[in-house]
Amino acid sequence: MLIYEYKLDGTKKQFAAIEEAIRVVQFIRNKSLRMWMDGKNISQNDLQTNCAVLAKEYPFARRLNSMARQAAASRAWFAISRFYENCKNKKPAWSTKPLAGSLIQMAVISPSPMAVGLVASNWSATPISVSKSFPRT
Repeated sequence: MLIYEYKLDGTKKQFAAIEEAIRVVQFIRNKSLRMWMDGKNISQNDLQTNCAVLAKEYPFARRLNSMARQAAASRAWFAISRFYENCKNKKPAWSTKPLAGSLIQMAVISPSPMAVGLVASNWSATPISVSKSFPRT
């Protein structure tokens, strides 16, 4: 995974918009994960279509565009598929199912670039560094 670090110069309103977008992405991802945990035979397509339902149900989710909502559901599906892969390989895990808390922690570390890109306009950003990190084994 590549990590890009930037020093952003923005207004309080712009930073508040980014924080709100991150919270909405976390909400959609956690709702998708909860849908999978509560249901049976939930597919990736079910999570993607649930994004439109969430947008109609919650006005704050509607403000995020469909591409960012789809990215949040895709990240939830990635966590689910990683869980199944670890079970198949008998890899020890912290828990039996991916928990919403771990996804929230993941969002704080690396928010969805689509969600941030939607609300970040008129920024002056200066690249600081690019580093490569390796996933935990």
